[in-house]
Amino acid sequence: MSMRDIPDLSLLCLKVIAKTPTQFINEKSLARPYQAYPRSLLNSCTQMIIDYVSEAGRLTDAVFPLGSFDTDRTHLSLRNSKVSVQYLTAVLKRCPQLTSLDISGCFPIDDDVISDVLDLCPLLENLCIRNCRKLTDTALITLQKKSKHLTVLSIGGNINLTDNGLQRFINQFSGAPRLLELHVSGLPLSPALLAAIAKRCTSLRNISIGYAILTTETFRSFIEQVGPGLDQLSIAWVEGAVTHHAAGPSSSVSLGSGADFLDLVRTCCPLLTVLDLTGVKSVNAAALQQFLDFKYTQMEKFPGEWKFIRHLKIKFVSVTKQQLEHLRATYPDVLFDV
Repeated sequence: MSMRDIPDLSLLCLKVIAKTPTQFINEKSLARPYQAYPRSLLNSCTQMIIDYVSEAGRLTDAVFPLGSFDTDRTHLSLRNSKVSVQYLTAVLKRCPQLTSLDISGCFPIDDDVISDVLDLCPLLENLCIRNCRKLTDTALITLQKKSKHLTVLSIGGNINLTDNGLQRFINQFSGAPRLLELHVSGLPLSPALLAAIAKRCTSLRNISIGYAILTTETFRSFIEQVGPGLDQLSIAWVEGAVTHHAAGPSSSVSLGSGADFLDLVRTCCPLLTVLDLTGVKSVNAAALQQFLDFKYTQMEKFPGEWKFIRHLKIKFVSVTKQQLEHLRATYPDVLFDV
């Protein structure tokens, strides 16, 4: 008889709070800890509660009193919350020192809100506005004009952004060479846009270009330019970019190309440690084995110049349970996320 797993007490508390947040969160309940504990610890705890309440779909204006947001905090996530524009604006007015803000999935966010965000938080370095479906190219123009310190930008999933608007933003944004991370999955990624990103965003270490249809040659041209500096790459649910012949002549070849996508990644990305292949059906176990073998060999030959994969996301790819067990046994230090 196996012992029953008992969840961590703090996790249980968070779940209870997330279920009925207004019962536990108020000015009075927050006053004592803010007097007794360091602000950094309280900010961290507050964010944990915000995350759990948001995931439960219960984060509204009535949950967290404005006084619970420390005026000196530098990081804030209201991801997927149901707060109003007025509440968000009031929070940001209290937190002018923010350097990182995540408001992805917040329905009320529109072009005007982005302008207010950048006015109220001029120190922002990391801005995540994924899946804010009201945003248009006007928001990109605002980002171009008002973003002075951005190094991480997540704008994927915003269906009203156009290819022309994205190209204009990348080509005219003075901070493009400063960007370390750029997440544009789910946007119209034309060859011209990818070429502009490769040319202008010369400091990229992490990029997401998922949910797109790419020819092998388009991807080859892009990855040859940005690949040498990348630490993380996501091509989740990309169609057309991945081809392989590791399993023999019957293997799939996309868009008439015989190039092996994983060959391109492994040869062009010596520093890559995190790769997201979620939903890329044409990736099979043999191709992954060759990819990992090559990376490991190069790392041993050229330590410091090559790095090994530490995290591989392969959910919904063509790998069986038995093949996955073999890969895990061969490379126990790799986290296979399925």
